[in-house]
Amino acid sequence: MIRMSMNRFVAMVFVGVGLVGCGSKTISECSADSDCKNLAYPFCDVNGEFSTSGGVKNVCTIIPPDCSVERCGCSPGATTCAGDQETTCNLDGKSTTTDTCALGCASTKDRCLSFTPLNGLGPALNAATTEPDIVITAGSTIDTDSGVIRNSANAKINVSTLVVTGPTDIRVFLGGSFDIDDVVITGTKAVAFVSPRAVTIRGMIDASANKNVSGPGASAIGCIGQAATDSNSATVGGGGGHATVGGSGVETKPIQQGGGVVVSAVGGSVVTASGLVGGCIGGGGASDGGGGGAVQVVSLTKIEFASTPKRGFVDVGGGGAKQASSISSGGGAGGVVVLEAPEVDLGGVTTNGGSGNACGVDGNDATPSLAAAAGVTSTCSSSPEKGYSGAGGTIDHVPTSGGGPFSGGGGGGAVGTMFVNTIDGMYTSVAGATVSAYVTQGTIVPL
Repeated sequence: MIRMSMNRFVAMVFVGVGLVGCGSKTISECSADSDCKNLAYPFCDVNGEFSTSGGVKNVCTIIPPDCSVERCGCSPGATTCAGDQETTCNLDGKSTTTDTCALGCASTKDRCLSFTPLNGLGPALNAATTEPDIVITAGSTIDTDSGVIRNSANAKINVSTLVVTGPTDIRVFLGGSFDIDDVVITGTKAVAFVSPRAVTIRGMIDASANKNVSGPGASAIGCIGQAATDSNSATVGGGGGHATVGGSGVETKPIQQGGGVVVSAVGGSVVTASGLVGGCIGGGGASDGGGGGAVQVVSLTKIEFASTPKRGFVDVGGGGAKQASSISSGGGAGGVVVLEAPEVDLGGVTTNGGSGNACGVDGNDATPSLAAAAGVTSTCSSSPEKGYSGAGGTIDHVPTSGGGPFSGGGGGGAVGTMFVNTIDGMYTSVAGATVSAYVTQGTIVPL
């Protein structure tokens, strides 16, 4: 009589019924996956360690559900989600990446919960999930019109990009995560950085105006400081408006006020357009101060401003009006910063306005601080009296008016805005945080 354990008997029946033939070898002799020719049972359990083989060694089975990725592989790009942890199969099919879901797992258990960002960036957030991590090093530049990023050595940093059309077109950069150091951003399109993982801001993101050259995504119409004509046929420009009206441009003989557009008779109007739109240019013509830029940052995880060794910062200040013959121009308004993530640790954000010019002297660009861009004073023509321009606006100071004889001085540009959307509508501030912007807070809705 032949004796055998029940487990051994079950295993032999399992092999005999389900795993017929592994080439010229018997089932019990398979020593590698290549020995298992039946596609339904491609896995060779050499050591009998998986339940699918019933503990029997050298058996062809289905791929065990508890087999490690390193041994059995995975489908590149496939994701699972459990316990607020999303696991993604990497492109090599033999390793995975695990990320914590800040919003939890979706009910389907195959992904993290997401949300729909403002300004039409939902498709961009979906597209960013397959992108590599991006590092933008100190001294880099970004052109939002071409979509090209170059480092301090002028070498191109390869980043996937797309354009979202709107009231102002948005150049969107996609990354698995972003690590951004000092960078200067120029161009006519607004800029956005979109990532499923963390976005770390280590240095200055400079999307501010430079004198009469606007920052990326600044508003060119609809909220410009008006220009009046004084008694000497010179123009007097009001400051651009944004969160408030801009300062008026004034010539005192007689008084002329040049800022009114819809909202007030003494400044530019408040921005009402939807979309990612920056600050307004000042009034007065070609020499007016440029509007501050528009920057949006989106993360499914966290936006973190570094506190050391330097503080992360975003500046979208307005420009100071340039001098021009017989023109007193207004300063540009500050722009807009939009931050959307489950968690935001805020550093520096400034959206200050620039100052107007006066009697042939340039106004000052907005400062990346709580200090207002100072107005300027200069002798006007042959008059012994001095003209002066208005200072730019900040969160603590309204933009002021210009004044003086003849062409006088232009008004100051208004402060801009910041929108922060998080899971609970709150944000924290890193050490030494500086914020000069009218702030609106909202909550994101998990999807």
